[in-house]
Amino acid sequence: MSRLLDLLETFSGLQRSWDYVVFLMRMAGAPQDNSFVGTAFPDGFSLFFTDNAEPQAIEQLLLHEMLHEWLPTAFPPLPPPEQDMYWFSERFTEYLTDRLLRDWEFIDHRIFVEGMNAHLQLVATSPWADLDHEALERRFFESCEISELTYARGAVLALLWDLLHIGTRQCIRFARSEVSRFDLGFDHESVGRDGRIVGVKAGGPAWRAGLRDGQRYTSGQWNFKDPEDNAEITIQSPDGETRTLVYLPRSPKPVNAVTATAVEGCSVKSGTRAGP
Repeated sequence: MSRLLDLLETFSGLQRSWDYVVFLMRMAGAPQDNSFVGTAFPDGFSLFFTDNAEPQAIEQLLLHEMLHEWLPTAFPPLPPPEQDMYWFSERFTEYLTDRLLRDWEFIDHRIFVEGMNAHLQLVATSPWADLDHEALERRFFESCEISELTYARGAVLALLWDLLHIGTRQCIRFARSEVSRFDLGFDHESVGRDGRIVGVKAGGPAWRAGLRDGQRYTSGQWNFKDPEDNAEITIQSPDGETRTLVYLPRSPKPVNAVTATAVEGCSVKSGTRAGP
C-alpha cells in the first residue's frame, strides 16, 4: 500500500491542477492469493488487490490508467477508427508507464530494458512481421497475436523517438543479431475451418515431426512470441488414435533482429524526477 501511495504522490506532484480520484481497496483472500483488478470511471479509478498481489503489476496498471486519462488532455483527439490508433494510445502509454516507473525507481533499469527487448524480438520473430501497418489494422481483431504485434511496433517506435530526444541517457546498448522467425510449418489459420491440417511445408520442422496435409487436428499449443519454445500439435488417425507431435516452430532462414541490453554502471537518473 505504501508504494502505491508514493506513486500517487509522485504523479500528483506533476499534475497538481488535474482532478482525478483513486480508490485503493485491499481484498480479503487466502494467504496464497495474488489477485488484483481495476475499473475506470469518469475522472477516477478503483483498484482492488489482495495482500500478496505483485507490486510491480499493480503499479503498472494504476499508472497506465492515470496516464490514459491525463494524456488526452495534453494531445488533440485521435482520429477514428479507434483500433487504427491503438499502437499509439495503448503502447505509447505503456512505454511511458514503464519509463516513468523506471525513472522514479519503482522498477529497475534492467527490467525496463528486458521489457523493451521483448518488444524488439516480437517485431522480428512474429509470423506476421512482414505485414505493413495497414494490413495489421485490417486484421487487428483476428487474434491477440496480431494485435500484440501492433502494440510491439508502437512500443519500439516510442523507444526510438525517446532515444532521439534524450540520447545516451537511456543507458541501453543495441546490437544486431540473427534470430529464427516463428513458423508453425503449416497453415494454422485454416485449421479451424474443417479441422484438418493443410499447407504443411515440406522439409520444415512440422513436416520432419510427422505432420502431413489431411491429418485431423484435435488440439495444439504454441507460443507465437517464442520460436524457441516447443509447439505441440495433437492429431487423430482414422481409427481414432491420437498422438502429439512436438517440435521447435522455427523458420529455416534466420532474420535480422535488434537486441537491447542494459549498460552496466550507467545511471539514467537526471537529478530530478522525470515527467510525462
